[in-house]
Amino acid sequence: MAAALAIIDREGLAKLSMRRLGADLGVDPMAVYHYLPNKAALLDGLIDAVMIELGVAPARESGQRLSDWVVETYKHFWDQLVAHPNVLPIMDSRMITGEAAMLSAEQVLIEMERAGIASGAAVQALTLITTVTIAVARTRAAREETARDPMQVVARRAAIEDLDPGRFARVRAGFIEAPVKDWWASLEFTLRSLVASLEQGNVPHMSMPAATPESMNGRH
Repeated sequence: MAAALAIIDREGLAKLSMRRLGADLGVDPMAVYHYLPNKAALLDGLIDAVMIELGVAPARESGQRLSDWVVETYKHFWDQLVAHPNVLPIMDSRMITGEAAMLSAEQVLIEMERAGIASGAAVQALTLITTVTIAVARTRAAREETARDPMQVVARRAAIEDLDPGRFARVRAGFIEAPVKDWWASLEFTLRSLVASLEQGNVPHMSMPAATPESMNGRH
């Protein structure tokens, strides 16, 4: 999995295949199937590799505010996602079910329970916080790639300049130059706002899936 992650980091997801992985390991591609029976197992393994590299979230220190702990914990997650941007499409499209990730999820739920947040609200908040963190990281990666394309930069500016000044004065003033985004600062604000809302008794209203044989076997 370390070899597969290295291929993706260097060259992107499209370059990863069982044959390429076998070649990089210096073995027959069929040998890879002994450990990874199919491409789905390979993709899940990549997520696990990222989460194992991240490590398990530590317990909250005595006296530490829940919001500070959530921000600190998810800052490490954010840094890991930023370090492996080519894995983001996988993280965004597949369930995260490995042991390291589940241990961290358990710790988040423990800390929310310690803060007096009901279990149902805590589960929904955990899902929301994780989803938002991955989504913002993926948007950041895509926008930074666009910003490196001179044609995209020119097209964006032209689109703003073409707006009617009478109808879009504020948009033109605010966006004629591309805003410099601090993606982590924006995410931190979101995390703190969500935790504060939870502590005030507000619950994120999300439809949770019905129990299935897969979910009963640990696929959350």
